[in-house]
Amino acid sequence: MGYIGNEPTTGHFPVDNFTSSGGSTYTLSKAPATASAIEVSVQGVMQSTTAYTVSGTTLTMAGVTTGVKIFVRHLGETLVLPTPADGSVTTAKLGTNSVDGTKIAMGSDARGDILYHGATDYARLAKGTSGQLLTMGANDPAWATAAAAGFTRGTEQATTSGTYVTHGSIPAGTSLIHLLFNKVSQSTTVGMNVQLGDAGGIEATGYLSTSDRTGNNLATSTTAFLFEMAYADVALGGVMTLARVNASHDWVVSFLGRGRAAFNIYVGGSKTLSAELTQIKVSVVSGAFDAGSTQILYM
Repeated sequence: MGYIGNEPTTGHFPVDNFTSSGGSTYTLSKAPATASAIEVSVQGVMQSTTAYTVSGTTLTMAGVTTGVKIFVRHLGETLVLPTPADGSVTTAKLGTNSVDGTKIAMGSDARGDILYHGATDYARLAKGTSGQLLTMGANDPAWATAAAAGFTRGTEQATTSGTYVTHGSIPAGTSLIHLLFNKVSQSTTVGMNVQLGDAGGIEATGYLSTSDRTGNNLATSTTAFLFEMAYADVALGGVMTLARVNASHDWVVSFLGRGRAAFNIYVGGSKTLSAELTQIKVSVVSGAFDAGSTQILYM
């Protein structure tokens, strides 16, 4: 069926019919929201809202004689909307991006927390502490303490006496070490050794080492990184650099330093350790230390 203008809007407008018995109250089938939510007609004459009152389903209107027809038209129904049962609303019923952070609670929530998906459901990762870094474990994220920037300085070891000093507590994962010689001297002319060690102790085999000093005094060793000295009371100064090549614990070393005013000392070589490097030993071949110190910087 066609319409001129807009299509009419239809709805449900229930009607209550009464025949007056001379009383003043009538019971409606539904409770209107207000007096204006109904139309009251007495013998075909519409009544002003001031002519009656409503309270719940009770209509009060006095002065209607017995036998007069009354009808009441409800202009709308008060609907009771049901509350969905817990867990009954499906994802399809939610609008895209309709759920914001105010509707999400993981328990013990705090500023800085991170929400991530675990093995079966979403989980809360509590915020880390200042300076920590977010890292990825085998499956889930985790906080970790950031490594210190640059080199870490070890403990200086005096070489004023004794036959060796050891720099220990080198952490796993170290890949670059500078071994510093500060005016190190010994009582004999034979030389000094540098040996590497892991948790199993200092290793004394498997070195490929060559040492030289100005004047072509060449020396080799397989038991340590040998410093060819040839003089006692040498104020040795310089830096030995030790660098880790790979995860197989292969290390390479190089050294260039001053021996005496008349010569420099050169050392180069390599060594494969059994495990993570944790210690470095500096020792005299014979005699004893009598001056100076050593130190390490590592990262």
